[in-house]
Amino acid sequence: MKIIGLDVFRYKVGYAHGTYIMSGNRVAATEDGTVVRLRTDEGIDGWGEITTLGKVYLPTFPDGIRTALKDLGEAILGIDPTNISLVNRTMNAALMGQEFAKSPIDIESWLGKFEQRG
Repeated sequence: MKIIGLDVFRYKVGYAHGTYIMSGNRVAATEDGTVVRLRTDEGIDGWGEITTLGKVYLPTFPDGIRTALKDLGEAILGIDPTNISLVNRTMNAALMGQEFAKSPIDIESWLGKFEQRG
């Protein structure tokens, strides 16, 4: 099995109770989520997700994650997604740090969320 593509989707996430109140009087009504689909040459897709808690709460931000995913997606083309060690070594060689951006790809590998397209 080989990775043939990585698709990145953006979506808005709401809170069940309306808003999330943070320190410093910061309030969030929605968050900017990212879902990633990893496609293979065998017609099997893997899915992962990363949603940060605003641009001013954690040391990362959604647009930065999506930009990093573009570079990571190019780096992992052609490798076996079930070889978790190789996936992580390849991502680390392509991009230092940025664990938030690497996490949805790692999730796809570890959880084996590969489903046959129907």
